[in-house]
Amino acid sequence: MTRRDAVILGALALAVMALGAFLSAGDLAAWMTHPARATTSRAPAAADALRAALVAAPPVALAVIAAIALLVRRRGEPTETPDVRDPTPGSTYAALTLLVVAAAILRAVRLGDSLWYDELAGLLGYSIHGPGVVVGNYFSQANHIASQVAIWASTSVLGVDEFSVRAPSFVAGIAFVPALYLLGRAARGEGYGLLAATAGAFLPVAIGASTDARGYSIVITLATLATWLLLRARGAASPRAATWTWIAFALVHALMVWTHLAAVCVALGHGAVLAVAALRERGPERRSALAGLAALVLAAVFTAFLYAPALPDLVALRSQFRALDGDEPTLLGPEGWHALLGLGGSWVWWATIPGAILALAGLPTTLRDPRMRGAVLLAVAGGPIAVLLAWAGDSWLYARFLLFLAPATALLVAAGLGALAARSRLAMIAGAAAIAAVATTETLKLPPRQPLREAIAKANAIRGDRPIGVAGLMDQVTLYYSEPARIPTFDLGPLGARIEQAVPSVRPNAIVLLYPDLIPEGRIAALTREGYVKRERLEGWIDWGKGAVEVWGR
Repeated sequence: MTRRDAVILGALALAVMALGAFLSAGDLAAWMTHPARATTSRAPAAADALRAALVAAPPVALAVIAAIALLVRRRGEPTETPDVRDPTPGSTYAALTLLVVAAAILRAVRLGDSLWYDELAGLLGYSIHGPGVVVGNYFSQANHIASQVAIWASTSVLGVDEFSVRAPSFVAGIAFVPALYLLGRAARGEGYGLLAATAGAFLPVAIGASTDARGYSIVITLATLATWLLLRARGAASPRAATWTWIAFALVHALMVWTHLAAVCVALGHGAVLAVAALRERGPERRSALAGLAALVLAAVFTAFLYAPALPDLVALRSQFRALDGDEPTLLGPEGWHALLGLGGSWVWWATIPGAILALAGLPTTLRDPRMRGAVLLAVAGGPIAVLLAWAGDSWLYARFLLFLAPATALLVAAGLGALAARSRLAMIAGAAAIAAVATTETLKLPPRQPLREAIAKANAIRGDRPIGVAGLMDQVTLYYSEPARIPTFDLGPLGARIEQAVPSVRPNAIVLLYPDLIPEGRIAALTREGYVKRERLEGWIDWGKGAVEVWGR
């Protein structure tokens, strides 16, 4: 690292510290106060935590960066050695552009689907109230903070609709393709990079995440970039390049965890691999591994800084991360089955077959090649850690929490395509065509995650002059579709808790049931006694078919 670099970092640190010293705690608290929590807000505590982080984080970060710079120094080498790389052929850029376009088209197909419960809970609970509310509140796990800030930005520019709400995930999903190219190229060159990008363009789990206004698509792409940056830092041609790459690595990890807490498993996986390398290797390679571990410490500093305003809420919410009720999702059930299917690239059993076959075909090549083996190990290391943490911490897991494993699947599928190419170019083309055909079929075949928009429209057609009763979960997410159309609704409580009291008094002509398969039988029986019948069941695939919505009428 040069003197100029040190001056730039020092000036930046001083600017951040000055910001923390001079910002008004009252103004920060007002910026972060949620309108629905005005009387119970933790905003003053969040403001104090943010100001403390602004002052304390920069000097700690500078100390860690200095340690990284010292670890990557190589005696007798200049500090400004250029990082020389082979130029990328124009044909590679052309192929990568075609893959990005194909990925964008395939992902755009489902952008107009009805928003589902979690998407709307994040939008209505956080993003529509502004970035201050997003970063300073964490009263529910609907807040994927970095994603919700991005959604606020996209809806502020584009207006609020299905496309703008999903735009950040969509962009991240497209970026996954060139990110995989970079990772594959770092592992085994241009050809493997293009095959990895091909796999990523047509990976069904990545396509689905790209059309879900949650943080998962962003996590997938950032996990890919973090693994690429680790490989790049370990092979950097100069100490300066290595230092800056490790800093970028730390920033990417911090943003990833800020998007979703489960992504900390990626950092822990990288840390485990680097720790083993530090124990086994000697000389410059050992110092490089130690620099990587220091970079993960830097990532922890950045992450603590980003989460500082939300810490009061996170502490209050900590019990929700434990399996207390006995009915939380675990890997010994549908979530575990779909997590296993996801290793083949899809959550639909028939769609995972081509990816699983190619991944298995690519495994021997991967195991023989040290660079490929190392890249896949880094990409997959967080998975076992996530399972271990859930078990040891008496917590719970959704299959979608493990989507950070998508880059590992793509690398193995790419290796399988490479194995086919070694036998016959035609066989490789057939393999790529198979995963593309399956991805396209699944994308077109699946119903919406949860057809709330369609359910409200059908209920409105039969409601007459009465409001629509809605039984959902804690958040009244159907207001997103009912209020702009001036359709009156009233809440029947979580899973219809108020059905027996409210329905006889209001006597609505139409009732919408979210997650009807979870509603207790006694409440369904109460509807039947009041003369209601199921008019239509609209299937939704989220939560493995439990995302259906039913419309009942008299």
